[in-house]
Amino acid sequence: MKLATAADPHMNGDGINFNVAALALAAGTFWGAAILLVSVANLLWPDYGRLFLDLAGSMYPGYQPGGGAGSVIVGTLYGFVDGAVAGAVIGWMYNTLAAAMRRRSYGLAHASRGWERGERADATGRRSAGLFFPWSDRRTGR
Repeated sequence: MKLATAADPHMNGDGINFNVAALALAAGTFWGAAILLVSVANLLWPDYGRLFLDLAGSMYPGYQPGGGAGSVIVGTLYGFVDGAVAGAVIGWMYNTLAAAMRRRSYGLAHASRGWERGERADATGRRSAGLFFPWSDRRTGR
């Protein structure tokens, strides 16, 4: 197992980002394979995974559990697309929320440095002088 380093292309300097395309492909492959394996097992043993496949059949139009090889292919394709979309959404949400949390923690870390001098920082880490005029900036004089 390789640990992420600063030279890793998925590092942005502050933390790790998911590769959304890779996560979508992995999740789609996993869910498509799960539907495929349970569907094939259901063709061999008709009671196997029946409730799971009935649930999948209620969500995927055109998929009929126990409906033969064509139905297995349709269910597998639906499973792949469903898993890929879910993986992409999860990866995007993680990257977005992690970036927001990094920005927030960066601002809070820099805000604590100037409290002794009456300075404070906004969410972007900019310090402002004075407690009564938070819009004033010591560096620009505005």
